[in-house]
Amino acid sequence: MKSTSAFYIILLVTLVFTFSCRDDDRIRIPQVEEGVNMRIIVDEDKSDFASNDLSNSAIEFDAYSINQNLSTVQFIGDYIDASAEDTITGKLVLSLSQTDFTNGKARGVITATQVATAFGLPNGIADMGEDDELILYPTVTLTDGRVFNIDNSAPSIGGGNNASFTVIFGAVVK
Repeated sequence: MKSTSAFYIILLVTLVFTFSCRDDDRIRIPQVEEGVNMRIIVDEDKSDFASNDLSNSAIEFDAYSINQNLSTVQFIGDYIDASAEDTITGKLVLSLSQTDFTNGKARGVITATQVATAFGLPNGIADMGEDDELILYPTVTLTDGRVFNIDNSAPSIGGGNNASFTVIFGAVVK
């Protein structure tokens, strides 16, 4: 009986010391931050620039996002001049903001004139020729300052068929 009582007393003292020394401030569970999703669907009928009518030519796409904290969605591009085998990189072609999104969707339109202006083509759209390429890299900045782009995002986190973030898309002068 005395050994059983001694055992319970030791157990009780051990439990008191174990739980009384616990520092609840040391237990840190980080708050989960939400990332961004930005899916781009290019309009099949307006996916390339028409070389025979560049002044009226544009590419169009829909940008989808459920985020409510978008600061800017920038479409940074590279322009590849097929005839000169020259590439101009890193130019802002189009910018959207949260106000451009209605029910999670924004329409993006990029004209050939916008491309010529963005890349500083000396003769404007007259410098655009067949097989020239525009490659676009969406860059999303959230209101808290975090930036998502091709450098830190993947098209599909789980390896599925549907992308959660479109990291690259483009158009050709045809």
